[in-house]
Amino acid sequence: MFLPVLVRDLKFLQSGLGVSVDAVIGLDVLGQRSFTIDYKKTKIIFGPVRPLDFEIPFQSEPPFVTVQIDAEGRHIQVLLDTGASGLLLFRSRVNDRFPNLTSLGEKTSSNMGGTFRLERLLFARVRLGGMDFVQQKAFVVDDQEDGGGDFDGLLGVSILGLTQIAFDFQRHVFSGKR
Repeated sequence: MFLPVLVRDLKFLQSGLGVSVDAVIGLDVLGQRSFTIDYKKTKIIFGPVRPLDFEIPFQSEPPFVTVQIDAEGRHIQVLLDTGASGLLLFRSRVNDRFPNLTSLGEKTSSNMGGTFRLERLLFARVRLGGMDFVQQKAFVVDDQEDGGGDFDGLLGVSILGLTQIAFDFQRHVFSGKR
């Protein structure tokens, strides 16, 4: 099997996570089979997915799995990202939709693309698949209005405080458990 890879220094991930990171594997590889991530047991289980606390259909195929969330009563299409550290929204896609959010200041961050500036915001309520997440922090990043991608941002599932998540590619469902 031929698998193209990108070689990059991952020290920025190691410092942010506090653990050694040797590689990042995406849904282009993992999305070939359904799987569950059990954060408590630190395991990935491949194969049929058992029902968890909530399910939400996803609208796309690997490597880009997107779901709809409701934030402040507005629909947002986000790319699920197990490696992202929060809710990251693209300014060109959401700037006019949330004019009254509380700003918590700015910070800088780094990822595979380099270093960038983020504005911190606070949502009173975010809803995903029938579950409410209150006082949810989000970040807005300046982006290019290039029309690419059919999503408004990224959702790092780790911020939801879930103990398990599952990607069921047979039923096109993302699920989670608190």
